[in-house]
Amino acid sequence: MDNEINNLRSFGKFRLDAEKKVLWFENEPVNLALKEVELLCVLTEHGGEVITKDELMNKVWADSFVEESNLSRHIYRLRKTFEEFGEAKDLIQTV
Repeated sequence: MDNEINNLRSFGKFRLDAEKKVLWFENEPVNLALKEVELLCVLTEHGGEVITKDELMNKVWADSFVEESNLSRHIYRLRKTFEEFGEAKDLIQTV
């Protein structure tokens, strides 16, 4: 992550407003599901660090029970979105 000012987190040509839960590409909002934005908030909060599947599940779906496949599906959609905007496929890495 390049920088973080207040609740704005920048990476590549993207800016994530963690407070308003909006991802911007250049000056246009990116259409993402709320859970995908919440995942990005957690990932950018821990930029460059390894975060476990359980940590992601507990932070994004804290008050509900969901299948692990939900996490996989939302990560897939985030990667697909980044790819559509010309970002590297490894912006989100699985270890």
